[in-house]
Amino acid sequence: MFRIPNFGILLVTILMALSACAQFAGEEEAVPFDDYTTNPRASIYLRGLSYSVDGEYDKAIVEFTKIIQSNPQSSQAYLTRGQAHFFNDDYDKAFSDYNRAIRLNSENAEAYSFRGLAYLNRKEYDSAFEDYGKAIELKPENPAPYLMRGAAFADISDYERSIADFNRAIELNSELALAYYFRGLAYTESGDYGNAVADFKKILELDPDHAEAREALEDAEEAR
Repeated sequence: MFRIPNFGILLVTILMALSACAQFAGEEEAVPFDDYTTNPRASIYLRGLSYSVDGEYDKAIVEFTKIIQSNPQSSQAYLTRGQAHFFNDDYDKAFSDYNRAIRLNSENAEAYSFRGLAYLNRKEYDSAFEDYGKAIELKPENPAPYLMRGAAFADISDYERSIADFNRAIELNSELALAYYFRGLAYTESGDYGNAVADFKKILELDPDHAEAREALEDAEEAR
């Protein structure tokens, strides 16, 4: 059965983190986001994101908590702290932070996306699909929620809708190797080895060092 690889979750996290930076900048628009002298919260926020990407989640939580203490209305700080809790396997605290982020800003698309991932982790598919749908409604040009919803469809073996979501992610970013990888896995699981081979070859064009794609390509070619 289709499973989201850990590196896939990491890359989607980075995609959303980049979007979260822009959202946080909007929350901090009273002072320049990139002026760390007048806006020290920006420096703290970026340091927290850096810790998260490096897998130092306890340190990230400390940084995001500092922002929440100084600005309790920051939806993005709750969101990114929730992400750190999630990847630190503290799912109850993650849900609490995601819910708080959404209460503070009901148009925070990334909060819906990550709460959807948390629901998917619990196998609460209906709630996951609802959150991914809301994220797509809010930011239809962001490929990340399509990737995650596609993975959720694949997890219940609905490969037709899964592949449709991966197709849309690729339409939005034709050089997003992760979308080809996910779609290749879905094609493999559905027995469409020809298209799977094509996707894995495409990944290797984009990233010749993609070891997982090379291994998946060998498996698909052998099965074809």
